[in-house]
Amino acid sequence: MVFLFHIVLLVHERDMVFVVLLVQSVRFQAIQRTLSLQVLFFFFYSGSLAMVLLPLILFVLFRSSASQVVEVPVNTKWTIDPSIDPQPAIIQAPDYSFGFTKTCAPPSLPPSFYLSIWKPDFKDVNCSCSTTVTSLWQANRDFPVSANATLAFGGDGNLVLSQGSLQVWSSNTSGQGVVAMVLYVTGNLVLHREKFEIVWQSFDHPTDSLVVNQILKLGTRIVSSVSPTNKSPGSFYLELQPHALVGFAQAPGTPQTYMIWDLGSHEVASLVLEGCTLFAYSKLDAPLGFKSLSSAPFCFPGSFLKLQHDGEVRFWQSFRRRDSIVVGSRMSIGECGKYGVILQKTCACLDFDPSTLKLKPVTNGKNPCSVPEEVSSMEDRCNGSAAVPHQFVEARGYDYLPLHFMQGTSNLSATDCQKSCLSDCTCVAAFFHQFATQEQASACYRVSALYTVAIEPLRHGYASVMFLKIKSSRTLTLPPVIQRGSSSSRKALRVVANTAIGAFSAITAASLLIALLIARWRRRMARISAVEDLET
Repeated sequence: MVFLFHIVLLVHERDMVFVVLLVQSVRFQAIQRTLSLQVLFFFFYSGSLAMVLLPLILFVLFRSSASQVVEVPVNTKWTIDPSIDPQPAIIQAPDYSFGFTKTCAPPSLPPSFYLSIWKPDFKDVNCSCSTTVTSLWQANRDFPVSANATLAFGGDGNLVLSQGSLQVWSSNTSGQGVVAMVLYVTGNLVLHREKFEIVWQSFDHPTDSLVVNQILKLGTRIVSSVSPTNKSPGSFYLELQPHALVGFAQAPGTPQTYMIWDLGSHEVASLVLEGCTLFAYSKLDAPLGFKSLSSAPFCFPGSFLKLQHDGEVRFWQSFRRRDSIVVGSRMSIGECGKYGVILQKTCACLDFDPSTLKLKPVTNGKNPCSVPEEVSSMEDRCNGSAAVPHQFVEARGYDYLPLHFMQGTSNLSATDCQKSCLSDCTCVAAFFHQFATQEQASACYRVSALYTVAIEPLRHGYASVMFLKIKSSRTLTLPPVIQRGSSSSRKALRVVANTAIGAFSAITAASLLIALLIARWRRRMARISAVEDLET
């Protein structure tokens, strides 16, 4: 278990000294676990009391953690019993459990299960089933099993999940001397040899989460789920690179970068979540930098980082959903799905009808936008001579988050930008940025996948236009979305008002002119009639 102590010792003295002591990693080689201590001392001139308490704190920590390890020997087997809900945990630790968790499926469907590690008090708020928990690791995230599936920890040391005769997942540790399985208090599932020598551990195979003391190694990925209820690998992933933790969106060809957490100029070998802070380490375990995830004065034990299904990164401090903190960009790249639009903090979808291209509001947040029928597939675009002809829909003011991490083609005209996308069969949309500065007049960006777009430039200093490639059928234009209260809205209202006033003035003048002509004609006719009467 991770113990985080925040001890405040206030001794009224004249001269104040602020000291922050970080005791980072105390490693037990005997049981191959890592314990992270963050001891924050605020004390004044006399700090002797803090130093007296520190040995006592360490003694309690070591004693309590060393007595909470449960081992499972080889030659053990478990079977899912559909009559039991929820399934009993195979192994329990104070803050984590390992076993079978139910997927979030409609009650009318037969239940299916993941082999998971989860926090028992952390319920899945996206599922109506009261027994569904939020998993922090799944062995079979892309292949849920059903009733009577088995987990066998064989005498050869291999841990195997099977559905009948089909092997769904395996630790691939056969013949490597594994003698037992342990779920440590950190949430790490470990298969080890004698003397606790690790052969396999779940920390080396993250899914969509990073828990306290879990080491994210260089090149390792955290991959999102498809949706809140479908835990299969999704469209977004975080990858640790030598100088940054980078967020990517899957796309044909080159993945799209949508987030970068800079970790400094030194080469990073690993990243560790310790309390409420991400620490970067070198190959020699020397600390290189850190990123604080919370401004709270203290951090709850059991915190974790999770990559959401929409690409958003959230940091959870407790089992209550409202305590999560969004980390990174203010806009989520997948919040409204593919071909979605952020419209006044709500989602809308690009939608077509026989005459126009419009925005269709999303009424159900759990069902984001999808690719419209008018947008062709990669096969249709890149099928040589049989490729479908295409045209563009122009949408002024629209912008896209990954563009700020791309190198655009400088100083192309808007027409040439469209031509470059039309000649590239992988291109689904082109964005044209017109800059206000003289250093770079314009830039053209081509994208091979389109997730959620913004209705206004995401940064200052340029105007943005999106050219959306669709099957060639008609000429369509998507006008810029006018937000209530914005300068463009006020300008548009002034144009409408001036037009109305002008039209009203013209009609009034014409009416007065007609009335004047009729009056003159009547007077003339009256004079003619009077002359005729005198003559007779």
